[in-house]
Amino acid sequence: MDFGRRLMASLLLLVLVVSALQLAVGYFAFRGTLQRELADELSSYAQRVRSALRWGPAGPDLSPKLVPALLSGSGRFRVEKAGRVQVQLGGSFPSGAGWLRASLPLRAGYRLQVARRDLGDLRALSAYLHTSLWSFPLGLLLASSVALALQRRLLVPLERLRRAAIALAAEQFPAPLPEGKGALGGLSASFNLMAARLRQVLERERALTRYSSHELRTPLAALRSYQEAFAAGLIPQEEVLAVWTRNLDRMESTLQALLDFTHLGQEQLSEVDLVAVLGELAAEYRPAERSRLRLDLGPRRVLAPREAFRGALRNLIENALRYGLGEVLIRSWEEAGGIALQVRDHGPGVPEERLLQLGRPLLGSAAGHGLGLAYTRQVVEIAGGRLELANAAGGGLEARLHLKGVDSASSPV
Repeated sequence: MDFGRRLMASLLLLVLVVSALQLAVGYFAFRGTLQRELADELSSYAQRVRSALRWGPAGPDLSPKLVPALLSGSGRFRVEKAGRVQVQLGGSFPSGAGWLRASLPLRAGYRLQVARRDLGDLRALSAYLHTSLWSFPLGLLLASSVALALQRRLLVPLERLRRAAIALAAEQFPAPLPEGKGALGGLSASFNLMAARLRQVLERERALTRYSSHELRTPLAALRSYQEAFAAGLIPQEEVLAVWTRNLDRMESTLQALLDFTHLGQEQLSEVDLVAVLGELAAEYRPAERSRLRLDLGPRRVLAPREAFRGALRNLIENALRYGLGEVLIRSWEEAGGIALQVRDHGPGVPEERLLQLGRPLLGSAAGHGLGLAYTRQVVEIAGGRLELANAAGGGLEARLHLKGVDSASSPV
């Protein structure tokens, strides 16, 4: 039995015990009150009988004018001495159950015995007990309904959250929890956000491990191979230096990409001016490369982690310069919900069967088709947008970033 069912069973048991205690306490309290009232009435009746007695030489007798008052009601009495009844009224004196009896001493050794039964009070007690017994299952049914509603509204979401937390602890990412209103809805939303962030961190960690082992193994193997060949005198020094320089540059570039990928998500979103960022990036390229860049910017301010976004744009531009032909078009325009930013080259593009795999680390050893695009996609998603990659009409690869804009102000570039 899961946590929710155990808690519901405990609630029902608690309701059952409390209801039973309430019924018992109410019954005994009501019965005690009736018994006290009957005892008071019996005492009052005894005093009236005592006041109606006349004393003569032959002993006690009743005052005739008070007899009618004593006959009203359900009381009985007798006056006796040494087992001999002197006066009796109301019929034979009762000795069975269902009567309250009292005995008062009189003068000259006589004793007054009175008895009284109030059927109305007894019927009231019976009615109370009968009503309580009927209301008990109704109350239990109502409590069960409340407990069931509580389980659906409170316990079921908590049980779902508990199972999701267990799955998350085992690195088995659960489906997003339903998010509603109130505190539980906010708790589910926070858990979903935490799970999404943990998934990103874990996927980034796994990608780093796979990519570093893959990308660093190849240049290291080349370095070792040329070192052995040079030591054996099989190749000249100039060729070894060229190979070493090329592979060291590749390793340095790979390590820098790994460091950039590691720091993703640590920077806050801020306002980023596309013109300023693209101007900084253009200054990093040689004049021949800068001349290939063509800017056509409409809306220019977006929300993104600035330094990470700058690295993401650098990856896209370097890919376009390296694999494209002719100019690289960078343009932006306003769209529903934000700003679209396009980086397009005029190269051969990418085979259609590989388009869906772009942006995944270890797609290939070609620079920019592995961790670079994966980094760019992560940055865009952190900024609340998305990255689309497609072959452009007329040739070339198009990367389109959908971002949140600050405003729609246009600025000629």
